[in-house]
This record gives sequence, structure tokens and C-alpha cells, in this order.
Amino acid sequence: MIIDNKLVESIESLSAKEMISTSSFGEAVDFRGIGKVDKNFIPLLEEVCSWYPSLIDSKKNRSQRFTEWAFTALGRVLHFLNTKKLREMDHDAYNNLQILWEEVETFGFDLEWLIPHVQFALGVKTHVERALEVKRLEENVTILEMEAMTSRTKMIEAMVNLRRTRRDLVKTKDGFEECDLDAELGYGGGEKDLVRRMSHQELLEAAFEMSTRAALLMLRDTETAEDRVKQLKEKLAILNSDLDKALKVNFELNAKLPEMIIAHSDCEKKQEDVATRLFEARVTEKHTIETGRKFQKNNDDLTLKCQKMKKVIEELVMRNTEFIQQKTNRDKRERLKMKIEEQTKMEKQRLKMKIEDPVADAGFGSIYQKKIWNECIRLRGPRIRLCCKVIRMMGGVFGSWRLYSVTGFWLVKLLKTTVVAGGAVLREDDAGE
Repeated sequence: MIIDNKLVESIESLSAKEMISTSSFGEAVDFRGIGKVDKNFIPLLEEVCSWYPSLIDSKKNRSQRFTEWAFTALGRVLHFLNTKKLREMDHDAYNNLQILWEEVETFGFDLEWLIPHVQFALGVKTHVERALEVKRLEENVTILEMEAMTSRTKMIEAMVNLRRTRRDLVKTKDGFEECDLDAELGYGGGEKDLVRRMSHQELLEAAFEMSTRAALLMLRDTETAEDRVKQLKEKLAILNSDLDKALKVNFELNAKLPEMIIAHSDCEKKQEDVATRLFEARVTEKHTIETGRKFQKNNDDLTLKCQKMKKVIEELVMRNTEFIQQKTNRDKRERLKMKIEEQTKMEKQRLKMKIEDPVADAGFGSIYQKKIWNECIRLRGPRIRLCCKVIRMMGGVFGSWRLYSVTGFWLVKLLKTTVVAGGAVLREDDAGE
């Protein structure tokens, strides 16, 4: 149970006179080194603290004065429940227990295990009042039954007296003449009657009427008493039924109380387990948050490094591009240079062949001369020298340059065909030369 800090400070700032029910029952002694408590409360507190160690653990971080007041208030409640009896739970005892319970609740104890006992004690007041009411009604019924019996006895005695009086009256009236006691004595004679006779029947009727009225009155009182007794019996039966139900419920609650205590202990253990798990979850969450922050920091560092690497890569790409362009330009220049060198070499060969070619020295440009020259260029090497020798020989023989040209053209063709047909032999000749 969580207590407001302001409430705790206000309780700790109170003086002994301002604290509710601060008077103790006897000498104060030390209780487990946490403060001084009334010695009458020590056995009770030792018992409940052995069952519920959280009572002491919850007050370790409090001041000594606050702890003493807290365990004193708890001891008063336990002492009240341990010493009071059911019949003593009147209005004053109910108010006293209510004040003690409200007082101990302000100290923040976990008193779920004590709530059923206090509620039962506070609820006993109604049962006690009903039991006292039943007892009072039973006494009233007993008194009224006694009064009814007394009234019946008196009625019977009155009836007996009435019959006896009637008999005595009949005997006394026999031969008696009643006179008017209020009449004047007078004097002189005359026929005036000094005695007025009364009828015997009238006297009997008057006596019977008086006895009947007395009997009716007694009978009415008896019936009224019986009705009241009946009503009280019905009310008593209702109260007895309610009391039986209350006692049955009380018995069931007492039977379930050990199970409720065990269930409460299990609930406390579960609460402790949940609190432990919650604490572990909070610690794990804290570690997770710290790890997340470290990961975030590492991620930021990696992001900066990646940005730097990106810049470096871009610079390398630019340099590589420049290098590739330079290499491409260099390759182009080399290829161009090689091409120029090749062209130069070919030109040199052409010039050399032109110098060595007798046809070129002849100075005529017939179509056969060009064809022979082209074929000689294709054949190259020793075959050119062979063709030139053959042509010179033929030119000397025939003496005609036209015939010389036509013959040289076909000779070259024939020589080319021969070279193609016997390529292997010619290659060997070339290799030898």
C-alpha cells in the first residue's frame, strides 16, 4: 500500500498529545530493534510479523518515531480483537474499534489479511443487538406469561368467590325484608310503610350482572395479554430465525477463514512475484534503453563514417574516371601512333619495292602494270623477287612491253595459284630464305 508523503510528514510532525489514542497500556520495550512498543503488544506483533514479514520490511526506511506509532496502532487493533468478546461489542466498543482501524490504516500497512477479522468484529454489533433484543423479548414473554397465569388464577378465585357470595346472599335474603335506610323515622301512626320490600329476583340479577362484568374485564385483560404474548412469540421466532441465519453465515465465514487466509497468502506471494518481475522488467527496460542509446550513438558514428567514406569513394571515382580517361586517351594516342608507324612502315616498304621494281623504273602505267604491282605487293617477300626475275627474263626475250606486261600479269596469277596450291612447300622456302 502506497502512502502519500505529505500524510507521512504530517503524522511525523504531530506531538504525542495530538496523536489519536497514543496512551499505552504498560511499559514500552524494544521490538526487533525498530522501536519501543507496549510489552502487552509484543507477543501479538511477533506472531503476525512471523506470518507476514512485509510488515517490518515496509517500515525499514521510516523514522523510529513513525515506526513506533505504526506498530503501537497495529498492536492496539490486535489486542482489541484478542481480548474482546462478542457480548462486549456494544456501541462504544464498535466506535473504539472503528477509530483504531482508521488509525492503523493511515500508517500504510498491507492489512488485507486482517480486513476479514475487523469486518466480522464490526459486523458483530448487529448480531449482539439482535441477541440482546431476543433476550429482552424472551424475558417480556416470560413476565407476560406469568401475569397471564396470575390473571387466570385470580379469575378462577373470583369466580369461586362469586359463587360462594351468591350462596351466602341467597341464605341471607331468605326471610329478610329490606328497608329504605334513607327514609325518615317520623312519628305518629298511619298506614305509611316504614319498610319497602325489594324483589329477590332483582337482587340476583344485579349480583349476576356485576359478576359478569368483572369476569368480562378479567377475560379481556387475559385475551389482551395472550395476544401480546403471541405477538412477542412471533417476533421472537423471526429474531431467532434471523439470528440462526446470522450464526450460520458466521459459521460459514469462520469455516472459510483459513482458506481465505491461505488465498490471501498466495495472493501476497503472487503480488511479490509480480513486483519482482516488474522490477526485473524495469531493470531490463533500463538496460535496453541504455543499449538502444549506445546503438543509436554507434549508428550516428557509422553514419558519419559512411558519409566520409562516400565522399572518399566519390573522390576515388572521380580520380578513377580521370585515370580511365587519361588511359583511354593514352591508348588512343598509342593506337594512333602505332597506326602512324605502320602506315609509315608500309610507305617505306612501298618506296623500297618501288625502287626495286623494274616495272616502276620503266615509267609506263598500263593497267597490267598496276595489276602486276598489286599482286606483287600481296605476295611480298621472296615471291616478289622471283616474279621480278621472271619478268626481267621475259622482257628480255619478248622485247615488247605490252606483251611483257600481259605475260607478267598472268605469270603472277599462275605464281599465286601455285603458291596457294603448294602453300606448305612455299612456306618452307620462305623459312629457308
